[in-house]
Amino acid sequence: MVDTLRLALDCCYAHQTGNQLELAESIYFSIISYFKENPGTRQLKYNVSPMKQEVEMFKNHLEISRILSKNGVVKPLSHLRDHSNDKEVMKKIFDAVTARAEGARPPLDQDGWRLVLRDVQCLQNLVPVVEMTGVMLGYTESLLSSGSHSNIELAGSVMEGLIDTGDSLQLVLTAWRHYYSTAASLSDPDIDLARKCLSLAPDGVRDIQDCYDLIAALQSLADFGLSDLLPMTVLNCQDRMEFVRRAVQTKQNAYKNTQRLMKLASLLKVCQGESVEGVVWDTIARRALQVGDISASRTACNNFILAGHTAGWDICYALAARPDFGPDLERCRELLAFSASHCDPENIGDVLQTILTVEQRSITKKIESKIVRDDTNGEADNDEEEIFDDAVENAVD
Repeated sequence: MVDTLRLALDCCYAHQTGNQLELAESIYFSIISYFKENPGTRQLKYNVSPMKQEVEMFKNHLEISRILSKNGVVKPLSHLRDHSNDKEVMKKIFDAVTARAEGARPPLDQDGWRLVLRDVQCLQNLVPVVEMTGVMLGYTESLLSSGSHSNIELAGSVMEGLIDTGDSLQLVLTAWRHYYSTAASLSDPDIDLARKCLSLAPDGVRDIQDCYDLIAALQSLADFGLSDLLPMTVLNCQDRMEFVRRAVQTKQNAYKNTQRLMKLASLLKVCQGESVEGVVWDTIARRALQVGDISASRTACNNFILAGHTAGWDICYALAARPDFGPDLERCRELLAFSASHCDPENIGDVLQTILTVEQRSITKKIESKIVRDDTNGEADNDEEEIFDDAVENAVD
């Protein structure tokens, strides 16, 4: 009898497609009858005790297969038998269940997802090698990625009761990145889903605020005429100052919107949020000089010098070297002194030569001014002599 039972089990495990679950269950019910006890003696009618543990395991595998099949996942019984103690392999069957739920068409509503939750909890009881914490993390991640506002709300309820705060925060950030990266523009519905995910996080978390800022940056970029930028491009860019430079170039007078440019740089976390002012004023100064707005360029240079942005020495030099810079030679000296203090060694000669040229202009200006004053004084003396002569003549008469 033992050999017969073992042959029946082997036949069930030998089937590799996993599709004949009903037949395997029928075999189980036919086998279990051999394990009934004699009511009088409380002993088995047949000597099949050596098979009891194997049959119990077979029953467990059937229950697992039944849950998997219900959720659209088919695995052969041999897969469960051979890997029941392999945590990584067993974790994949949970992932398969939540993945099928995530991709269901039509999409599952909250009731459908609650049924999935009940199934994965039952599955975890049958496969204890996989910890419940990991199961709930996978389930919640699928909920957040389901593309449904109501399901994201359900994920929030699950996280409140079953998942640690740190893990919850990481799940929210992962889901936000998913929706933000797949959105085509600010008006894409995925951006609303990204905001919905962020709303599940507690207030005051820096990483969450950074995510909100990147969404706001899309609106600011659109205001500067850069609405065609993909959110993924913004998210993955290593030098986000590039977008501020592009914003300045989009329109003729965009460089005059200094406060909005500062805000954009802040939202993009340019320079990791440090010394933003100097970098932005540098960009404004260059654009203003490019379009010939000398006054605006000079003001921007003053501001980034005050901010200690030494990398802008070259724009200070270019501005001071222009013949149309203006009559303020003292300000010209200050710009050139800043350039000489912070320029690259190979440029020091050109800067010093320009300083000499400015000094020559200054000396020439002083000489011309003195000549003009002397001429003016001479004319004034001649007028006094003529008046005196007239007075003398009048006295004689």
